[in-house]
Amino acid sequence: DLMAQLEHKLASPSAPPKLIAELVSGFATATIAAPRELPTGLVQRLEELSLLHGGEVHLHGRLFSQWMHHAFPRECPYPHAAGTTNPQTAEEWLERTGQSAMASTEEMQKIVQDSCSAGEAEGLGFVSELPWSHDEELLVTGQEATQVRRSSWNSVLCIVFISVIVVGGLLVDRRLTEKRELQRKCRLFSLLTSVVIVLQGMGMLDYSALMLPLVFGVIYIFLHQRATAAARPSAACGKAEKCLA
Repeated sequence: DLMAQLEHKLASPSAPPKLIAELVSGFATATIAAPRELPTGLVQRLEELSLLHGGEVHLHGRLFSQWMHHAFPRECPYPHAAGTTNPQTAEEWLERTGQSAMASTEEMQKIVQDSCSAGEAEGLGFVSELPWSHDEELLVTGQEATQVRRSSWNSVLCIVFISVIVVGGLLVDRRLTEKRELQRKCRLFSLLTSVVIVLQGMGMLDYSALMLPLVFGVIYIFLHQRATAAARPSAACGKAEKCLA
């Protein structure tokens, strides 16, 4: 398989057009001898493909499959754009048109001769006669699909975290109306946590940077409440001793 050979030699989903042209020119098939010099128009097409993707040609796309069809018309099928074809079996064709899907050897030879005669009359080469469309369709690899799903989950988690922080912050804020200092610290903690979550959702922070403020913030609030609760009995005892005195 020509694509398998190319993928094995490149070991990358994309490559510079010059390197691809050098490798492809060395591929031999039953109908094409190698090495050969690729037609100028074919090389120019490859250069055009690289301009669409930052200087490199994506191997797993419709345009490159079309280019391979031009380079190896008998070995590589023409990649029709999605939704533009309607494959039918011979029985379906017969039922739809009433015409036979079979052709005699003489009829097929006549079609080929007429096609070659038309190309010679227009002064076109074989490669130039092949159809070319500029519709690109890139194959999404497993890694890219995973990244897309991960990005979607990050967005959902960020929304959930921020919602929990906002709702929890409002509930805590109502209960701390008489404790202004603790109320101020909780508001500051909620604000900083929301900022960190937004930055992580934008890809500017990693998970460690996201979790550290949350963990230390929860520990700080817990210890602060414990210290406050422990200080209350001491204060009450002090007042009782003064009253007794």
